[in-house]
Amino acid sequence: MAYKETRIMNNWKKTAAAISAAAMLMSMFGCSHKDATIDGDSSSQANTEEEEEILCETIAPPTDVKLSETTKSLIESAKGTDIELYYFFTMASFTAAPDFDPEIASDVPMYNSLYYNLLELSEMDGVNFVEAGDPAYSDYTEQLDPTGMMGIAGGDLVVKCGDNVKRIKATQFFTYNEDGSVEYNGENLIAGAISTCLNGLPTVYFIYGHGEKWMDGSYVHYGDVLEGGGYRVDALKLSETKEIPDDAAVVCIAAPQSDISKEESDIILDYMHSGGAVSMILPPCSANASFENIDGILNEYGIAMDYDMIAAEDEEYQLTDNKESLSRYYFKADFPEGNDDFWINENVNALLESDYGYVAGISETRSFTVSDSAADTVIMPVVVTGDDSSSFVCEPVGGSNDDKKYAETRSGSDLDFAVCAKNTSNGSKLFAIGSDDMISDGFYNASLSAIRMLTVYSNAWLYDPDIDMGIPALRVR
Repeated sequence: MAYKETRIMNNWKKTAAAISAAAMLMSMFGCSHKDATIDGDSSSQANTEEEEEILCETIAPPTDVKLSETTKSLIESAKGTDIELYYFFTMASFTAAPDFDPEIASDVPMYNSLYYNLLELSEMDGVNFVEAGDPAYSDYTEQLDPTGMMGIAGGDLVVKCGDNVKRIKATQFFTYNEDGSVEYNGENLIAGAISTCLNGLPTVYFIYGHGEKWMDGSYVHYGDVLEGGGYRVDALKLSETKEIPDDAAVVCIAAPQSDISKEESDIILDYMHSGGAVSMILPPCSANASFENIDGILNEYGIAMDYDMIAAEDEEYQLTDNKESLSRYYFKADFPEGNDDFWINENVNALLESDYGYVAGISETRSFTVSDSAADTVIMPVVVTGDDSSSFVCEPVGGSNDDKKYAETRSGSDLDFAVCAKNTSNGSKLFAIGSDDMISDGFYNASLSAIRMLTVYSNAWLYDPDIDMGIPALRVR
């Protein structure tokens, strides 16, 4: 996988803002990675020692940037548990930053907020604060992120409690609003990350027992990406447990080769009726039977699984497969604009419009039929055929004879390949997609780059791994 893609994969939310701020950290401090990591080399600093001393004396921390009681109480309650904070930069670089200026036209100089929060945290009992330096050269990078999927970058803060590790990206600390104002969100993020690491990471459970795929050699890389994004990954055999664990953030059914049981379906629906989140990754399957119980879950959200595989007859829509040949089953798709309820495509379209070379395609996918019949449910197809569906053919695959006949009637229709649905009454969420090539090990095909990112982002849409501690943002500019 390309370096740029690995890094962007970890920008779970608001990627458009993250892309525009890709070099924010270095520019905001007015120094390079190299400058930030030369310990004790005064030539790398923008100010002399005397100037830094004057700055530090002049800008004593205002009340606004002292840690809240929420954060203090959280750390106090964790006594006996080591809270480790690894800051991949140097604190001295703050005082060298152009914006670290007492004359700035603001009550709180731009970066004082982050600096003083980190400084206060470093002095608290029970907190081990480490200036980890440049992640490209730091020994801590591999220790905290052995797979590399967390994508630690300069200016990131990594929180560790026991075996739980969570990254806060440098680009998350500040929100740049359209009116030109800037808000500091750092303390809320830091406290949330500490709480998550103390109490356990949210878990994505992959159901098995029906021929499904998961991290056993099929989705190893995808599992690493999820773990890098702040989740724990585990397997779950519902026929034995008879329940979904309390720490479940997302329950995933991936590429089943047979239907789940009615009992398992009821367990999943009970979980969803309590506000749970389910991801269904459902590539075409040759089993000549309807998956009535999986369909039953989908139907509650106004979605029906079609028993087909889609092919594009017109070469204009075809994309290259893993053998670098144009394929009828690899084709261009459209990612409709989202909204506040369904923000996934905001991220994907930002990538498609960037210079990173993402391609809007999908491969070997089934379609879904969507209706507005489900009560208290809002639905949005997030991957579709686009403006011209006439050259798309639905080839029957699996299902009953009636399923096959219905599939044949769908050729040339507007088709949906991935759908998000949300119940407005109980807050439950469902994501369904008709392919798994994009997350399967060995399918790192440029044609699938955007759909791979959409599948990754779907987890954050289903369950936000960042806990909101209710600490208000501080306007700093």
